[in-house]
Amino acid sequence: MQFETAISQLVHHPEYNSTLILRSDILRDSTENIPAKTPPLHGFTKLRCIHRKLLPRRPGRDESLEQYCTFYSSEASETGPSLIDALILTPVVSPESKLPYYHPSVYHIAFRYIISASSSFLRIEVLPLPDIPTDPTSRLYRTCLALLETLHRYGWGALTNYKKRVVHDCLVPREEYQDLYLVMRERYKHLVATWKEVTDPLKHVFEDIGVATFLMLYWKSAYQHHPSPEIVTSDPNQPWTAWPRPPAGFLDFG
Repeated sequence: MQFETAISQLVHHPEYNSTLILRSDILRDSTENIPAKTPPLHGFTKLRCIHRKLLPRRPGRDESLEQYCTFYSSEASETGPSLIDALILTPVVSPESKLPYYHPSVYHIAFRYIISASSSFLRIEVLPLPDIPTDPTSRLYRTCLALLETLHRYGWGALTNYKKRVVHDCLVPREEYQDLYLVMRERYKHLVATWKEVTDPLKHVFEDIGVATFLMLYWKSAYQHHPSPEIVTSDPNQPWTAWPRPPAGFLDFG
């Protein structure tokens, strides 16, 4: 059960493992008609496949990537749900395409929970692309070690019933904020080069863009029944110009 909880966290929050990943969007989640491109695993049964899309934090630099997350069981149960003890991640790319930098250079990554007579342990296995180094100093080796440590941490949290002390994203949906922030960042990043203050522009420009993005989305929800009378048209390239906002404006107390 702890392994299932840990790999679920791994699948739904890839951004915890790489600062280059924004989040993952679930495209399909099915226990039937599992894609043929998901690899067979000898002695295991495919139970479920999540088709997800990895979104980069810097879309102008990295491409998004679709991926199959296939769950397997080594046992056959007729009385109840089978225990999931393996997960394989498979990037969905054409033969001529390259994997984004944030994804390991592999065909598949497998996470397994193995129970032996004396103990149980976690194991990660990869099928690397041709000519990819796998020695202990290689990037692939270090990435696999980091993923294995992350999975162990998630499993330990599940075992000890870890609970988050703070619940985030209560006022503004995280996905909506992230998508708008990327748009606003591209529109106003030029302010870094024209910053007139003595403060650090790399800190304050993007911090202010983040605050503005949050307020725009919060006002859109909070004042949805109180549209601003001065707004008459909406620019399709700037839909936020027609969003609700405080009718009397707002004050920023520094």
